[in-house]
Amino acid sequence: MASRSQLNSNWATGAFHARHLPQFYAAQHRPTAFERKAADLGLRTDQEISLSPVMIRWAENHKSTCYIPEWMLTQWGMKVDDTL
Repeated sequence: MASRSQLNSNWATGAFHARHLPQFYAAQHRPTAFERKAADLGLRTDQEISLSPVMIRWAENHKSTCYIPEWMLTQWGMKVDDTL
């Protein structure tokens, strides 16, 4: 059994650090290509993203291969080719 000094003393405070997660869980929370593109363009809100001509073009080119929020595709009037 682990000694008291090895235990997480913050377990009940809600303090949490990603280093406490196994690598498997950390890999599941990586940003999507859509989120990375928005961040690269400095877009922070859904409104900024939805009004950006660069994001609209990017989404048009990547809508069938990358995750893009469905409500945003609907707002832009885009259909996804689900046969790919």
